Amino acid sequence: MLTEENKKALRQRLEEQRQQLITARDRETSNAAEMSAEAYEEHSLGNHMADEATDLLEQELEIGFQQSHTDTLRQVEHALQLMDEGRYGLDEETGEEIPLERLEALPYATRTVRHQANVDVTTASDPDTLNLRPADEANRRLSS
Repeated sequence: MLTEENKKALRQRLEEQRQQLITARDRETSNAAEMSAEAYEEHSLGNHMADEATDLLEQELEIGFQQSHTDTLRQVEHALQLMDEGRYGLDEETGEEIPLERLEALPYATRTVRHQANVDVTTASDPDTLNLRPADEANRRLSS
């Protein structure tokens, strides 16, 4: 069972992680905007196809980083909400207690390792969910 001291330390880690993710997301958004503007200017000057491909790849990588940070930020904020509601540290679906070791490794975990492994196996074997992000998967399950 999580002690108040454990919860306080985990909340502090989550809040620090949230701030880091917001900072990274904002920086990447700014970088992506700059890259788009530069690519537009260079494109109008007649860039070589290889240069354009490199620019496009860099933009796609930036978008991927933004999405990853946004998804993790959403999970961190959800964990903080669970703390506020007094439901933090419990598997959201089974109600089992999530071990402290798991929460220390992944403070925004909302499932036990065993339950997460079952979800991962189910998701991997369902071709309709292979390309879904975690939030999309949760929404799909809720609407089923």
